Amino acid sequence: MGTDQSKLAARREGLLRRSAELRSSIIEDAAAISRQLRVVDTATAFLRSGGARAIVLGGLSLFLISGPARALKVASRTALMWSLARRWLPRVLAYKRGRHRA
Repeated sequence: MGTDQSKLAARREGLLRRSAELRSSIIEDAAAISRQLRVVDTATAFLRSGGARAIVLGGLSLFLISGPARALKVASRTALMWSLARRWLPRVLAYKRGRHRA
Protein backbone atom coordinates (compact mmCIF):
# COMPACT_ATOMS: atom_id res chain seq x y z
CA MET A 1 0.00 0.00 0.00
CA GLY A 2 2.92 2.34 0.68
CA THR A 3 4.26 1.79 -2.84
CA ASP A 4 0.89 2.66 -4.36
CA GLN A 5 0.79 5.92 -2.46
CA SER A 6 4.35 6.78 -3.47
CA LYS A 7 3.52 5.99 -7.11
CA LEU A 8 0.41 8.18 -6.93
CA ALA A 9 2.36 10.97 -5.25
CA ALA A 10 5.08 10.79 -7.93
CA ARG A 11 2.45 10.78 -10.67
CA ARG A 12 0.71 13.76 -9.06
CA GLU A 13 3.99 15.69 -8.87
CA GLY A 14 4.69 14.90 -12.52
CA LEU A 15 1.24 16.06 -13.55
CA LEU A 16 1.55 19.28 -11.53
CA ARG A 17 4.94 20.00 -13.11
CA ARG A 18 3.54 19.35 -16.60
CA SER A 19 0.53 21.56 -15.83
CA ALA A 20 2.81 24.42 -14.77
CA GLU A 21 4.87 24.04 -17.97
CA LEU A 22 1.76 24.08 -20.14
CA ARG A 23 0.32 27.06 -18.26
CA SER A 24 3.49 29.10 -18.79
CA SER A 25 3.56 28.09 -22.46
CA ILE A 26 -0.04 29.24 -22.90
CA ILE A 27 0.73 32.56 -21.19
CA GLU A 28 3.72 33.15 -23.50
CA ASP A 29 1.65 32.28 -26.57
CA ALA A 30 -1.17 34.60 -25.48
CA ALA A 31 1.32 37.44 -24.98
CA ALA A 32 2.79 36.85 -28.46
CA ILE A 33 -0.67 36.84 -30.05
CA SER A 34 -1.58 39.99 -28.15
CA ARG A 35 1.53 41.76 -29.48
CA GLN A 36 0.69 40.71 -33.03
CA LEU A 37 -2.94 41.83 -32.79
CA ARG A 38 -2.19 45.21 -31.19
CA VAL A 39 -2.44 46.87 -34.62
CA VAL A 40 -5.83 45.27 -35.20
CA ASP A 41 -7.05 46.46 -31.80
CA THR A 42 -5.87 50.01 -32.53
CA ALA A 43 -7.51 50.01 -35.97
CA THR A 44 -10.75 48.64 -34.55
CA ALA A 45 -10.84 51.29 -31.83
CA PHE A 46 -10.24 53.98 -34.45
CA LEU A 47 -12.97 52.64 -36.72
CA ARG A 48 -15.42 52.69 -33.84
CA SER A 49 -14.64 56.31 -33.09
CA GLY A 50 -16.44 59.22 -34.70
CA GLY A 51 -13.36 60.38 -36.59
CA ALA A 52 -13.26 57.22 -38.63
CA ARG A 53 -16.72 57.83 -40.00
CA ALA A 54 -15.70 61.31 -41.12
CA ILE A 55 -12.60 59.97 -42.85
CA VAL A 56 -14.50 57.18 -44.58
CA LEU A 57 -17.28 59.52 -45.71
CA GLY A 58 -14.71 62.09 -46.88
CA GLY A 59 -12.82 59.46 -48.84
CA LEU A 60 -16.02 58.13 -50.37
CA SER A 61 -17.18 61.60 -51.38
CA LEU A 62 -13.74 62.37 -52.85
CA PHE A 63 -13.88 59.12 -54.78
CA LEU A 64 -17.37 59.84 -56.12
CA ILE A 65 -16.69 63.46 -57.00
CA SER A 66 -13.24 63.30 -58.55
CA GLY A 67 -12.89 59.75 -59.79
CA PRO A 68 -10.52 56.95 -58.80
CA ALA A 69 -7.27 58.33 -60.27
CA ARG A 70 -7.53 61.68 -58.52
CA ALA A 71 -8.73 60.02 -55.29
CA LEU A 72 -5.72 57.69 -55.23
CA LYS A 73 -3.38 60.61 -55.89
CA VAL A 74 -4.83 62.60 -53.00
CA ALA A 75 -4.86 59.53 -50.73
CA SER A 76 -1.19 58.78 -51.38
CA ARG A 77 -0.20 62.39 -50.66
CA THR A 78 -2.33 62.39 -47.52
CA ALA A 79 -0.74 59.14 -46.31
CA LEU A 80 2.73 60.59 -46.86
CA MET A 81 1.90 63.81 -45.05
CA TRP A 82 0.21 61.93 -42.20
CA SER A 83 3.26 59.74 -41.64
CA LEU A 84 5.49 62.82 -41.51
CA ALA A 85 3.10 64.76 -39.29
CA ARG A 86 2.70 61.86 -36.88
CA ARG A 87 6.46 61.63 -36.47
CA TRP A 88 7.08 65.36 -36.05
CA LEU A 89 3.91 66.51 -34.26
CA PRO A 90 5.01 65.59 -30.70
CA ARG A 91 8.32 67.39 -31.20
CA VAL A 92 6.63 70.49 -32.59
CA LEU A 93 4.13 70.58 -29.74
CA ALA A 94 6.90 70.13 -27.17
CA TYR A 95 8.83 72.98 -28.76
CA LYS A 96 5.75 75.16 -28.76
CA ARG A 97 5.14 74.47 -25.06
CA GLY A 98 8.76 75.22 -24.24
CA ARG A 99 9.60 71.72 -23.04
CA HIS A 100 12.46 71.38 -25.49
CA ARG A 101 14.67 73.30 -23.05
CA ALA A 102 14.32 70.71 -20.27
